[in-house]
Order: sequence, then C-alpha cells, then structure tokens
Amino acid sequence: TEHFNIHYTEGLEVMAREAAAIFEQVHDDLAIRLGWEVDGPTEVIITDSTDSANGSAMAAVRPTVRLYATSPSLDSSLSNHDQWLRTLIVHEYTHIVHLQIHDGLSRFIDAIFGDVYLPNQVQPRWFVEGLAVLDETHETTAGRIRSAEFRMTVRTAALEGTLLTLGELSNDVRQFPRGSDDYIYGAMFLEYLRTRFGMEKIVDICHRYGSAPVPFGMNRIFKEALGVDLVTVYGDFLASVKAEAEAVRARLEAEGLTLRKELTYDGEYKGQPIFAPDGRSLLVGISTGLARSGIYRVPLDGSPRTALALAGASARLSLDLTGRLFYTRTAPTKNAYRYSEVFALDTPGREPRRVTYGARAREAAISPAGDRLAMVLNNAGTTRLMLADDRGNVLRPLFTPEPPDQVYAPSWSPDGKSVAFVVREGPRVDVALVDVATLEVRRLTRDRAIDNTPVFDPTGRYVVFSSDRTGIDNIYAYDLASDHVAQLTNVLTGATAPAVSPRGDTLAYVEYSSRGYDVSLAPFAPDTARPAPLPPADPADPAPLPLPSTAEARAYNPLPSMLPRHWMLSFSTGESSDAVVKVVTSMSDAAARHSAGLELDYGLKSSTLSTRLGYAYGGLGPGLHFGVSRSVAPRGTGYEVAGEPRDWWQETVSGRASLSVPILGTDRSQSLSIGYSVIRARPWDEPEIAYDPEGDTPVVPREYFRTGLEFGWALDTTISSPYGITSEEGREVSASVDLYHPALGGDQTLATFRYAWTEYLRTPWLDHHVFVLKLSGGVHVSDPPEQASFSAGGYAQQNVVDAIMGESSAGTASLRGYPPGRFQGDQIHSARLEYRFPIWFPEAAYNTVPAFFSSVRGGVFSDNVLITFDGLNRDDWKSSVGAEIACGFAVGYYVPMSLRVSYARGLMDGGIHEVVVLVGSGL
Repeated sequence: TEHFNIHYTEGLEVMAREAAAIFEQVHDDLAIRLGWEVDGPTEVIITDSTDSANGSAMAAVRPTVRLYATSPSLDSSLSNHDQWLRTLIVHEYTHIVHLQIHDGLSRFIDAIFGDVYLPNQVQPRWFVEGLAVLDETHETTAGRIRSAEFRMTVRTAALEGTLLTLGELSNDVRQFPRGSDDYIYGAMFLEYLRTRFGMEKIVDICHRYGSAPVPFGMNRIFKEALGVDLVTVYGDFLASVKAEAEAVRARLEAEGLTLRKELTYDGEYKGQPIFAPDGRSLLVGISTGLARSGIYRVPLDGSPRTALALAGASARLSLDLTGRLFYTRTAPTKNAYRYSEVFALDTPGREPRRVTYGARAREAAISPAGDRLAMVLNNAGTTRLMLADDRGNVLRPLFTPEPPDQVYAPSWSPDGKSVAFVVREGPRVDVALVDVATLEVRRLTRDRAIDNTPVFDPTGRYVVFSSDRTGIDNIYAYDLASDHVAQLTNVLTGATAPAVSPRGDTLAYVEYSSRGYDVSLAPFAPDTARPAPLPPADPADPAPLPLPSTAEARAYNPLPSMLPRHWMLSFSTGESSDAVVKVVTSMSDAAARHSAGLELDYGLKSSTLSTRLGYAYGGLGPGLHFGVSRSVAPRGTGYEVAGEPRDWWQETVSGRASLSVPILGTDRSQSLSIGYSVIRARPWDEPEIAYDPEGDTPVVPREYFRTGLEFGWALDTTISSPYGITSEEGREVSASVDLYHPALGGDQTLATFRYAWTEYLRTPWLDHHVFVLKLSGGVHVSDPPEQASFSAGGYAQQNVVDAIMGESSAGTASLRGYPPGRFQGDQIHSARLEYRFPIWFPEAAYNTVPAFFSSVRGGVFSDNVLITFDGLNRDDWKSSVGAEIACGFAVGYYVPMSLRVSYARGLMDGGIHEVVVLVGSGL
C-alpha cells in the first residue's frame, strides 16, 4: 500500500487485506494526532505461529511491525477490545510513530548513520507503553484503560499501600505484576495527564524529548511542557488514585463485602480451580516463582499441596467421573512450533499423556462420562468450539462463529447434554449454552460486560461465571429455570474463575491482591444472594472497519527490504595497545529469512585490516549460517630466536558453514549442529631469522591449512524464578567434537572434544539459595602436536570501557586464584562447585534518574582443574577457593550492569591471593 508493505504467511490473505486497510487509516490518524510522518515504508509481518496473542514494533533501523493472528484469551487484559485487529494495529503503530519522532542532533546523526539514535526509544518504558495503550483506548470504544484489570491493579495497590514510586516504575522491579506495570501505570498516568492537561501536551512531551540532544531529562521536559515537573504531577496522580480507591472501598463496604476464607496466600498466578470428586481438595494451576509452574492438589484443610503435572498456571482443567484430569498446555508440533494441546493425567503419580498433536486446542473440557471433549481450536485468528472423542479426534462442530468472532471456556453440564461457553461478537462477550445433540444455542447474557469462565453447579440448575458488569470482576449465578442472575461475591479487588463443590455448598474462586492471585472459599448460596445489578448500558458501536485493501498481492521478495539501512563507527584499543577503528553494518529482510553482517577493523598503529562477513538463512526451520573472515593479529608464542620469544603477526583467513537444528521438547530443549570450516594461517610478514650455530634452534612461526567438520549437541532443562539470582533447577549439558584431516581438504590432522555439564540444585533451607556444580573439560590431539590447546588461570586485565559499552563481559575465569593463563595443556578437566545466594534487593532509584540499584548477591566457590600435556597426574591438579559479591544495576532504564568484587586463593604451587573488581554488561 502507500505507506506499508504487508507480508503474510499462506492462509492469512483475508486478514492481511483487512490489516492493510486499517494500517492506512491508522497512519493518517496518528500522523495528524502525533504530528509526525513516519519515514517508511513500514514493513508489516503477519504470522500464525503461536496460540498467544501479541505483536511487536521496531522503529529502528527499519520501521517494522509484527502481528500474530491469534486473538487474546479472556484471561488477558487485552480482552477488553471491540475490534482486536484494529486495537493491535493502533497500539503497535503508535510505537512506530512515537519512537520515530526526532530532531536536532539525533536527526543529524541519523542522516549519516541511519536511524541508530532515536531519543524516544530511551524514554522510560512506562511512557512508551502507556502512550500506546492510551491511543488504543481512545481510538476505539474499549481498550485497556477501560478494563477492570487495569483499574483493579492500581486500586488494590492504593488500598494496600504498594503503589509504585516513580523510580520503581521507571525501572524493572520484582513486585507483582512486574512487566505489566509499564502498561498499567503508564496508561493510567497518561490518562490522568490527558484529562488534566490535554492530549496536545503529551504530544509536546514526545517532540521535546525526541529533539533533546541528551536523553533522560524527563523531569525537565515535563516542566517545560506542562508547567509542572514530572515528580510533582506523578505525586498528584498517586493522590488521585488513592482518593478514588478509598471512595470505592467506602461504597463496597457499605454494600457489604463477601466473607471468605483464603485457601492460598502466596500470590503470583493461580488458574481456574476445580474441585476433586470427593470435595476435599481443589486442583488448580499455580505459578508462584518458588517452584515449577504446574497443576497442584490443594487440600481444603490447609494440608501441604502436592504437584500433579507440569503446566502453566492458566491451564484449563477438567475431570471426568473417574477422576481422569484433562488440561491444556503448550507443546511442540513439527519441531517448529509450540501450540496449545490437550494432555491427560489418568492416574496421579504417573506421567501425563499427550492427547492432541497440532490441534491448537486453546481450551478443552472432558465430559462427565469421559468419552467426549469440547475443545476450542484456534487457526488463522479464529476459534471454533468442536466436539471430539477422548483421544482428541474431532467429531463435529458445536459452534462456529463468524470471523473475527471467538469462542472460549467450554464447560460440560453434569448430565453431559450441553456445554456452557463464552462467545465474543465484536465488543460483546457473553455466556451461552449449546445442546450437544441438536446444536441449539441459548444465550444467557447479551451486553457489553466481559463475562468469563462459566461452570455448572452440581445440580445443573445454575451456570456460575465471572463478569465485570460493575467495573469490578465478581462471581454471578444464572438460574437456568428462571433466568434470574444473582451476585455471589462483592469484593474490593476482583474475583474470577469460579468452581462449585460437589455438594453444592462451597464456592471457590480466584481473588486478586497486591501479591497476585489466590484461591478463596465462600458459601455457595445463590437462592439467598442479592440480585445482580444490570449490566452497563451499551456505548456506541465501534466505527465500521474500512473495506479490505484491493492492492496487488505478489510472491514474497526479500531483496527490497534486505538493503542495509545503517552503519556504526567506533574506536577501541585492540591487541598490543593498537588503536582500532571499527565499522559495522547489518541487514535483514522483513520476514527475517535472510540476515547478513559485515565488520571491518583497521589498526591505526599496525596498518592492519581485519574483516568479517556472515550470512544466515532462516527459511528452512533449521538455521543455516555462512561466514568468512580475515584477521591480522599479534602473537606472543610460536616464534623464538636464541631461546627468546619474539612477537610476530599472524594472518588468518577462514570460512565456515554450519547447520543448527533445534529439538523442541515439552519441558526441555535440545539442539544439534554440524559445521564445516576452512582455516588458513600464516605469518603476515616473513620473520627475519638469524641462525646461531652455537645457540638454540629457532622456533619458526608455522603456516597451516586446516579443514574439518564440527559436531555439537546441547540440552537445557533449567528453570529460574523472577525472585532468584540464577537458574535454580535443572541442568545444562553440551558436547562438541572438531575433526580436521587431510581427507577433508587440509594439511593437518587434529581432533578436539569438549564437554560441559552444569547442575542447579535448590537448597532445602532457604528460597533462591542454589548449589551449582559444573563439570567441564576437553581433550585435544593433533599431528604435528600443538603447543597448547587449553589454558587455565585467573582473570586477565579487563577493558572496562568495552564492558561498560556492552561490547564485552568479564565472564568467569577458569581457575581463580592463579595468574591468568598460568597453566597450559592439551587436555583439561574442571570441577567447579558454587553456592549462590541473594543478599539484598534494594531496588532503589531516585525519581527518573536513569540509575537503578537492583540487587546484591553473593557466592562462595571452589575451582578445581586438571590440565596437562603428559596424561593424568596428581601434580597437575590445581584448586582454589574464594568468594564473590555482585551488585546489580541498570543504567539508562534499559541497560543491565553488574559490579563484582571477587577474592580467590590458589591452594597449590603458583597460587596467589587474587582480588579483582569486574564490570559486566549484564545482571
């Protein structure tokens, strides 16, 4: 189209044409409202490779928007929309327009190098995401600012005294709901600014920040644009949130709050609970950050919970009368995708069995008799309610909405004759019933409230569901005999995901607090509950979508979008203190099938030029990589005259081709790789050698031509926690073999084998304290023999400037407590034991100052290395012990950094007291 190139995978042309028309309409609206015309065209990629709704936008170096065809689930705040595709496009394209606004120095820099410096990209994330949510809300009749979830989050934080400070909001804190804070607080704060100052003032902030020669001056820019600084106006916003929250509390307390018993207290995420057949426990998906997410049995008497199966907290659960558990979770399909599939746990304690393969069953429910499944199948942005047997074989449709309408949350009646579900028609999200035999559909609700998770009581008389009809999610019961709706809960925060006990006397549901979601219990008494309030009056219907684009469609051509659009120039200190000028550029096509990069390094002192060129193709599934390079670098070994080492320069020309294949697992990932490389190395300048008949024989720099095959394998089963400092459970295993032989084209024979096994074990005494055991090593054999293939020792001198700029990190030395590179050999075996533990999480920041002190963590360790040329020998075993303290920071809102102070003491000959201070480009 005029301003966009829309790329789509096969089967999505209808959606692509709709998107093309919406993009052009949104482009015109945003260009006027934000006062900026995007330097396009913008590349748009639409795919259907996931069952999660999302999108992304990248303003530099080429405007690119990626959309996923899947619509959001009702458990997501994204569910509050009237036209999902338009809402998604408005949100993502707002990012493109907003982030591209720039002038002054940045415009001058970008005119030379391409769009490498866009100041708005380093605004606090709450402003970036808040602006997009603001636009998505006011350009539609729905949007997340109007959602019950956003208002619930800030209201609850106000009532419980956990509202984020400006410094906390401007950085990544661990407080729930973490990554959603930027969207929630940012949107609600910008809505406050819009109401108080007008949208034009927010636009003025975007332009002022985008034109500032130095970023991060949010406080000053707010003062210039609004007449009041950011710190003050954010304080005003928090005061207004508190006042509104207290008013809501007073009103609800006057009405009478639900008396309930809390069953869980650990917050984070809980899925929809279901009662066990005996009614003495609940089955619920749980994710707390303390253990692996999974399905747990939670006894009602407070006894410890037990794990049943691994799954996400949002897994939809159902039981048949025999107690078989059916649920949905993501799983690999065709070794390329992770779709939502149905699993079954036939007997507790056994391994679950996978029921569907490639069905993309977002939700599923097993019938009471256990012979049929009601499944919501997702494809090309549309969901359908299907009837299947208990093995997942589809029998027939139960309900097929008109695209882009959706269905959700099936639940069987106790007699197995009907299925309750949720149907979305535009902005209306309602509960309905379908008769399994006749396919007759009965609508139970029809309004603009978002109704969700319908379930039956054990008599089949009531359909119990959650609804935000009052602006706060609560639980309601629909009497199928009288059409009467009763309100079962009245909570301050939000209540969702109901379940009714087999005896019909207890209601379980999920309630929100500032720590997250927990399960509560209350009496189930719909006969005596108060009538439900009327749902909100319908606002105006959403504006009609533009007619789909009639632009010409053609086969995908990567070349127009492949051209390089930027380059970078930098200076660094290379080897031998040589000043190096580096020029880097990269390119990729819109669909990310082809990518290439070029790097040129020129040594000003040595007059040497090193080059690297790489290319990757991603259109096969497996990754295909090619690379060639030429480097000229100094060497300190391999050249001796009269027994004295001499410096020399080596030229190395190499080429490599490799193929990497991921092996997707349900709860683990593996990869295989194979490569072929060609390496030629020789002295750059012919060394001058004066032979002394009385002296040692000179050691002459060698020239070699090496070709060979490389094989690799890796396995990863690790998991981590948002509250932890390291991986906390599982293992990382890898092995590789390099084989070089004249039969493969070179003139050398050598083989190198490397291995590594890292095990992470949680301690039983304290949360997030972890033992780490790493076994690693390698063996090298060659003809002629190599001088040294492996080395071990402590930390070499760090280039602090490169580390701060993010180009390098200190990593971890192989044998701390000894001089760097102190030991060499053609085989090495290492055993490292560490005990890692958190010390303090200050999470301290001052307003919008772009510096954030996040954490202090510590560790004690023992490094043990056997490195030798002569076979295994006890004298070649070296050990050390030590300790380390690391402080985590973030600078510029987005860049993680660490400051590490490490002490180690080598215990054998050659050991030293090693104290180092290291800067790292990561937490």
